Amino acid sequence: MPPTIPPEAGLRVDEYGTIRMADSRVTLDVVVRDYLDGATPEDVAAWYDTVSVADAYSAIGYYLRHRAEVDDYLAARERKADDAWRAME
Repeated sequence: MPPTIPPEAGLRVDEYGTIRMADSRVTLDVVVRDYLDGATPEDVAAWYDTVSVADAYSAIGYYLRHRAEVDDYLAARERKADDAWRAME
């Protein structure tokens, strides 16, 4: 289950429970991974043309304010993906 997202975070939860950037298909997973790899919000906006600099800052700020909750969400998504891969093998 995704964490609760306030409207000012520049994020939304889609019908599958995936957290995405505002009106984009870009996931919070991707933005957090890029940020942890050293990307700036400006980099994120440049790499994904559907993400504004303001939304990238908001998403990264949300992650930093709710790190434990988002890390739990990301870990759960990773476990689910691993389970899907194992099932396909």
